[in-house]
Amino acid sequence: MKNQDNEYFDSRLYNISYGIEKVMEIINNLDNEKIDLTNVNSVMELYNICDVLVDEKYLNDKQLYKFKDYTYKMNSIINDYFNALSFNKICDDLNKVDLTYKIDYIELLIKRKVYEKLDRDVADEFLGILGCHPNIYLKFKGFVDYFTEEIKKRIIDTNIFTEVYIDERYYDKKESIALPKLNDTEIGEMLTRYVKDKDANPNYLNKILNIKDFNKYEIVQFEAYERKRNIFKSMFESQNGVKTRVELRGGDELTNGTNISTEFNDQRILLTYNTKDLEKNLDYATLLNHFIYLFEFVDFRTMLCNLVYKTSEDGTIDKLSVEKGKYVYFTNYYFNVKDMKSYVQMVFYLDFLEHNNIKINDIVRWFFTKYISEEFNIKDFEITISDNCTLYYEKCKDLVTVFDEIKKQYYIWVKYDRLDRKLVELNTKPIKFAEIPSKNFERYYYNESLDVSKEINMLFSDQSMLFYIERFKNKYFSLYTLLLNEKIELGDFYDYQKSSIEWLMKRGTLITENGYIRFNINKVLLLRLLYEDGVIVLTKFSKNEVIKVLRNEKFRIENTLLTKYESEYFDYFLNDRYTNGKHIRNKYTHSTASKDEELCKQDYHTIIRLIIILIIKINDDLCDYHDKDSNI
Repeated sequence: MKNQDNEYFDSRLYNISYGIEKVMEIINNLDNEKIDLTNVNSVMELYNICDVLVDEKYLNDKQLYKFKDYTYKMNSIINDYFNALSFNKICDDLNKVDLTYKIDYIELLIKRKVYEKLDRDVADEFLGILGCHPNIYLKFKGFVDYFTEEIKKRIIDTNIFTEVYIDERYYDKKESIALPKLNDTEIGEMLTRYVKDKDANPNYLNKILNIKDFNKYEIVQFEAYERKRNIFKSMFESQNGVKTRVELRGGDELTNGTNISTEFNDQRILLTYNTKDLEKNLDYATLLNHFIYLFEFVDFRTMLCNLVYKTSEDGTIDKLSVEKGKYVYFTNYYFNVKDMKSYVQMVFYLDFLEHNNIKINDIVRWFFTKYISEEFNIKDFEITISDNCTLYYEKCKDLVTVFDEIKKQYYIWVKYDRLDRKLVELNTKPIKFAEIPSKNFERYYYNESLDVSKEINMLFSDQSMLFYIERFKNKYFSLYTLLLNEKIELGDFYDYQKSSIEWLMKRGTLITENGYIRFNINKVLLLRLLYEDGVIVLTKFSKNEVIKVLRNEKFRIENTLLTKYESEYFDYFLNDRYTNGKHIRNKYTHSTASKDEELCKQDYHTIIRLIIILIIKINDDLCDYHDKDSNI
């Protein structure tokens, strides 16, 4: 029975507290036999009422007692209705059921296994009249097992099912759906058809490339790659895409005493470096320090790599479009810009070094064989880099082995406090980037507290809405930027915001000073580091002070050379951990890399960049251990 607003009661829109009048009206009609119990919508309305009556926290004892009998009565009516259904009645119901209740009705048909009472002759027709998205019935394994062949026959050739299938294999879902069993041939044919379909979604083409289980369908993945590339190419040619370009100039035209000038103009980033100033100091230590202070590969305060993917850099479009698959390294617009920028910087700098008769190989050798020996007494560190390679393919093939040399020798030195060639040779276990140890016992602090995560979200997220107040409306994009720039009192906030602000004050995150709300500087500094980097470098702070200030009882401390995010970054470029990764090390180790010199040149500059970052991280680890400044 429709209510006064001419709408059926929907448990998704009302809880029992808010909808009590509507519930009572329907119950009175039930008592007075004013409800047509042969009408599908009336029965589904009773089902929705039963759904809200189970939410006991909104009911007092008197109401609980009263509604208990009605719940039993309504459930009996619902059972009788569904037990009496025939195929013709189901067809009639699906034509008449209100859109509000259609999914509920289909799910009840499945949960109560009404389909088992039907003749197998109408099985295919039954699936057809459901007329719903496959996700609705694929949640029920018993239903899928019962109708496996019919489901395959009806939907395996549809884009909808193919995309559902791809999503199920792509995402790491807590609740999986029940897919009909497909053999390798059926899967290959389904993916091939999808890739060739004119309506294929480029996001799903990308997912096909990034599902490890699909690697056996090499031709399909190749065709998906080509199709995706052509789609995006046509998008840019038709001016529907957004292009970002990074340009770099070297020269002596900067006259303001700085080494660098950066311009942002219409999706174009122009970097200009004063090569005359750079040529004043060509010692190896200064040349390496340029990657810290000039190119900003790392944050000079924490020595954390700036180039990794950071959720704090997600824009609105990134939050909507970033694909978080099981084996996918997340990227966003800003990550790609940083990647382009660092690549261009690397190309420029290697040309600059060559112009000054300096080889990057010599700088790498100097660091490992001379610098760490003289500064930290680490003897016998060996690096094998050939200077005889002429082609970029050969250079890459030679350099990828350097990572294993560095990882293993640093691992041995940290573990045994000495380097012995025999120890290195005996240690045959491959060392992952995430397993390279730090010489510092407690190096990185990771938050695992829900309260601290809540504080971070309230302060820095543009989704918290705590920054919107009447005086400034949309001027600011976070509570942090609002309080940083304005004098704000508690009364400036709306009532719905005040409980959150008071909670932050109770946590000691915010304080009041002369009636105005201010930051607890020490705490907000640490929270900002966790927001921006996801980690705090304990060798730059006091561990006890961090724990005390954050009031945090749940955390994780690791003593690795690289942070979790840095090791993921290295794996993204070098190894096969991620399906969307560059796989540079694997390609050259197994001789599957392209021999196109331009592509190999790009890989070469990426390899050098990663070696430099690893050098900076090792130097920082050693400096912290010996309590020295982190300059090289």
